[in-house]
Amino acid sequence: MSDFGSTLILMLAIVGTLSLAWIIPGIISFCVVSLGSFKHIIYLDSQLSRKLNELYDEEGNLKNMNFLNIGGRFITYCFTFPFIQKHAQSMPIKYKVFMWLNSVGFWSLMVTMLLAFLVRHLHILS
Repeated sequence: MSDFGSTLILMLAIVGTLSLAWIIPGIISFCVVSLGSFKHIIYLDSQLSRKLNELYDEEGNLKNMNFLNIGGRFITYCFTFPFIQKHAQSMPIKYKVFMWLNSVGFWSLMVTMLLAFLVRHLHILS
């Protein structure tokens, strides 16, 4: 096995362990935000979204209260949080830590899948 292959396997082990450690808390946080009270997604929208007029009607109510729509927005916020965190005006440290942990979890899951794909298709283990 080449040095590249060994490095790739080590990276896959580290990032894979991180993503496995995050999966259960990630599923729980997704369920709380998408199936629980609307206050969580309303707060995240108010802090992180630039398109509030598309998400809410004139009275301030959510236009689409489908849990898949809310969960999809939460996942989008998690993926993009490192890039959009500057939009948050008054986000408490608790929410910032929550969003950073979910962001790292989602990104580690994506990197794990990418590295597993590379290991398999570059035939590193064979």
